[in-house]
Parts: sequence; C-alpha cells; structure tokens
Amino acid sequence: MKGNFTKINVAELLKTEEAALAFLRESWKTSLEEDDPDYFVGALAVVARSRGLSRVARETGLDRENLRKALSPGYAPPFSTIAKIMHILGIQLEETPINTKIPFRGRRMARGY
Repeated sequence: MKGNFTKINVAELLKTEEAALAFLRESWKTSLEEDDPDYFVGALAVVARSRGLSRVARETGLDRENLRKALSPGYAPPFSTIAKIMHILGIQLEETPINTKIPFRGRRMARGY
C-alpha cells in the first residue's frame, strides 16, 4: 500500500504512568492472543525508551547495548531480565483469570511446590 504516512514515536506519547500501563496491558493481551512474545517485549522497549534507555540500563545494571539487545525482536531475553526491567519501570503483572484449555482438576501439587 502506497501513501504518505507520518512516523509516530510512541515513546513520546507515553507521558504518564497510566498511559504506559494501559499500553503495556494491551500489548500483553495482544502478545497472548497472537502468540507473539516479541510484541510485549517490543512494548516494554517503547516504555523503556519513554523513560530514557540510559537511565533504565543504569538502574538494571545492564549496559545500554545489552538492554537494547534484550529488548530487540527475536532475542528472547531471560525472564529474570524482563522482570528486572519491569521492576525498574515500576510495572507489575497482575493475575487475571482467563478461560483456559487445560482446566484445573483439583489435585494437589507435588511436594516441593
């Protein structure tokens, strides 16, 4: 499709905590619906840019280049890295029940869990 399009820097639009959280919440839903973890990681990258990559890198203990790599499509960073970035950004995932393909059977969990 040809046309004139204006580039939008979404990071510049996330000026409040509420906007960033709404953006991540919708990105998380889309990521699950589309079975595309890169979608959420990309949204997390946008929020990190909105706060300043250098600052986020410094607070997480990653250098800026490793932070960029962790938030790049296709990289699949460890969950610990995602959790650290989310913590620094003040973001916490909330558990929300959804319809599941594997229903709970009511059995006890194995020892150690």
